[in-house]
Amino acid sequence: SVVDHMIDAVNIKDASVFEIGPGGGFLTKSILQHPIARLWAFEIDPDWADYLQKTYTDPRLEVRLENFLDVDFACFEPH
Repeated sequence: SVVDHMIDAVNIKDASVFEIGPGGGFLTKSILQHPIARLWAFEIDPDWADYLQKTYTDPRLEVRLENFLDVDFACFEPH
């Protein structure tokens, strides 16, 4: 599928991944099938964010209900 080709085109093994606007999570699901360290999904629609949190219970996934353009990236830096 197209999604598999997209993911195979980049090396996400053990990586932390940002997904912007995951909507219904078709890409989210595929990303979580790979050995990633962490996935942050940024969704501005509260209904989609709620759907993602209920559908994908993988502990590596954090759904953030916020606009990616407003993110303070300092919170992602190691302490």
